[in-house]
Amino acid sequence: MNTKKMTAKIKIKIGDKVVGEGEPCFIIAEGGVNHNGSLELAKKLVDVAVDCKADAVKFQKRNIEKILTREALKMPYLGPTSFGKTYGEHRRKLELPFDAWYELKEYCNERGIMLLASVWDEESADFIEELEVPAFKLPSADLTNLPLLEHIA
Repeated sequence: MNTKKMTAKIKIKIGDKVVGEGEPCFIIAEGGVNHNGSLELAKKLVDVAVDCKADAVKFQKRNIEKILTREALKMPYLGPTSFGKTYGEHRRKLELPFDAWYELKEYCNERGIMLLASVWDEESADFIEELEVPAFKLPSADLTNLPLLEHIA
C-alpha cells in the first residue's frame, strides 16, 4: 500500500501576488473594525501594516441593519467600551461610511499595500467589489451562509 500523500500544488493570484506552495508568505494585517469608525485611525492602521511589511490590510464591511435583528439593534449596550446606548448605536459607530472606503482604498494604493475586506452581507460584498478589492474574506460566522457564498461566487 502506498502511504505517500498526494498534495495539490495550487497557486492563486491575489492582486499582483502569487500565493501557494513555494511562494513567499502572504501576510495580511487585520484592521477589522479597530478604526472605531474613524478614517484617520484606519489610515494609521494602514501605516502600521506597511511598516510591518504586510502584503495586505483587511478591514470589515457590514450593513448593521441587514445582519442584526431589531431586538439586537435595540438592546442596551452600556459597557465601558461602548460607543452608544444600544448595541445598534455601538455597531453603527464602528462602521466606516461608504465614502471613507473610497479614500481608504486610494490611501492603500498610495502606500503600496492591498486593501482586502471581510464582508458580512450581500450589499457589503457588492460595494467592496465595486471598489475593485482583489479578494474577499468571509467571516467564520458565515462559513455556512450559502446565499452569501453563492452571491460572492
